[in-house]
Amino acid sequence: AWAFVRDNGFPVVVKPLSGAASQSTYRASDSREMEVVLASNSPSAHNPLQVEEFIVGEERTFETISLNGQPLWHSIT
Repeated sequence: AWAFVRDNGFPVVVKPLSGAASQSTYRASDSREMEVVLASNSPSAHNPLQVEEFIVGEERTFETISLNGQPLWHSIT
């Protein structure tokens, strides 16, 4: 996590791989916030965390439900 911050800078987003949607997702804007997030989540081999750049912009999604390779439903947001 710290190597990623060194290479990419703040702010970053930290989230567990097992989280659903945005549950347990945190934004760290500086070293102190990063320390708090890491201390409260105890990353380990059994509890991995994902660290990403925080990018400002519009978020768009396209989701679909398919059956046997054929799309049956979609949603664009």
